[in-house]
Amino acid sequence: RAADHAGMSVDDLQDIGVPDFGLSQDHRRIERFGEYSAELTVSDEGEVDINWLNSAGKSQQSVPAAVKKDYAAQLKSLKKVKDDLEKILSTTSRRVEHSLINQRHWTFSSWKERYLDHPVCSVIARRLLWNFNGKTGIWHKERIVDLQGKELQPDESAIVELWHPISVEPGTVLTWRRWLLEHNITQPFKQCYREIYVLT
Repeated sequence: RAADHAGMSVDDLQDIGVPDFGLSQDHRRIERFGEYSAELTVSDEGEVDINWLNSAGKSQQSVPAAVKKDYAAQLKSLKKVKDDLEKILSTTSRRVEHSLINQRHWTFSSWKERYLDHPVCSVIARRLLWNFNGKTGIWHKERIVDLQGKELQPDESAIVELWHPISVEPGTVLTWRRWLLEHNITQPFKQCYREIYVLT
């Protein structure tokens, strides 16, 4: 009902409804607990972790006893953020994967705002292959590049779609697989390694 009222699809409404959880662009959130700091991070592989630091900046292996005693409510809130963030990453990954079936597309400006530059969604989007007006690219070293490493610079109105191996020559798929291996990129779901069964 909310999507209908807003004049958009449910998927679009879910896109714009993903919170940033206070994360910076490098997927970090730092919260103070008296003398200690908690650093919540999301790895390039989408793993969420909390690292504790003392006043000297030295890492702690577990939650400091003083934090458990004096900041129980704040600690509980941070743990909930971690749990919620893990759930959002999982549901967002599934929604993006389903866009292969739903044949969703975005303008480059919308996709950039919702995915590429979003502190949470970028964890997923930057490990996937995308088509920009038919040209395939992936995020690498702070830019979008093609298979030869040439930078792609789509205009704001360019159409962005999730890449699917079924529409690509097998040799190109294999080359992209090698590229991902060479750059140590683990995709959030089967994309480049998705099984294809061609009808004969």
